[in-house]
Amino acid sequence: MRISRGGCVTINRERAMMMKKDEADLLMKALQSALDPEEWAVRRDGKRWYIVCQSDSRKMELPAHELKDELDRLEKQEEKDKAVQAFVSRVTRALPATEQSIRLREQQHMIYPVMRTAAFPTGETAGKRLLKREHTAESIVLYALDFGESYVLVNEEMARDAEVTTDEVHHWALHNVKQLPNEPKLDFVADNRFYFFSHDHYAASRILNDKLLYDLQKKITGEMIAAIPHQDVLIVADVRNSAGYDVISRLAMKFYGEGHIPITPMPLMVEENRELTPIFVMPETIKQKKTFK
Repeated sequence: MRISRGGCVTINRERAMMMKKDEADLLMKALQSALDPEEWAVRRDGKRWYIVCQSDSRKMELPAHELKDELDRLEKQEEKDKAVQAFVSRVTRALPATEQSIRLREQQHMIYPVMRTAAFPTGETAGKRLLKREHTAESIVLYALDFGESYVLVNEEMARDAEVTTDEVHHWALHNVKQLPNEPKLDFVADNRFYFFSHDHYAASRILNDKLLYDLQKKITGEMIAAIPHQDVLIVADVRNSAGYDVISRLAMKFYGEGHIPITPMPLMVEENRELTPIFVMPETIKQKKTFK
């Protein structure tokens, strides 16, 4: 599975969703305009979209459902046009990377964990299933082989060819994400503190860095609440009063609606042992600092 940096090109994606006719026509025209017809052809097979290489018949399935989800959140036609163009731009940037060779053991320094919604399709075909690790009821961990402008989500076949286990890939990925910078932006609202991590495309993945959570936990005097609304942001809140619950809940929902690859709008309670539990904050219980698991 090979994806552009924005998460919009994939191979053998199982999930498929139907777009509205006008949106589908818009996407088809944008793709045909952006691609060289002598090199690439756009094909549709029922609900699925593909780009086929004219020279060697490589077929790449486009996750049109991701674009559809984004279009469903937009109201203005101008915004939808921009979303389609951004989608196509990510597709075209990813194409040169489709010929990159995969050698996981040699490329272990390029492997990073990526957070996805628990509903993210990981495949059903043996060998093509993505390597996956459970995280919370709302999220899972996948593994990206990072080529810079694009990345590949690691599957069973890649791991088998390299003779590596899921545990080895997970260990490499955790080591690499721990090497990334961890200097958050700090904001204050009604005496509550909010730490924002948005350095790169592995911002949400930093929630797997146990040492980072431990260091933050030592600074926090209230309740520690985290949020990974989409892959490019991690929010950690020091909730010291009832207003803090409302703020972190609104922030999580806002960022969830804006991200190209949304994960979950639900905040996560961080326990003393760094265990994460999704919570739902009810407006009428905010003053009592209650949450529902």
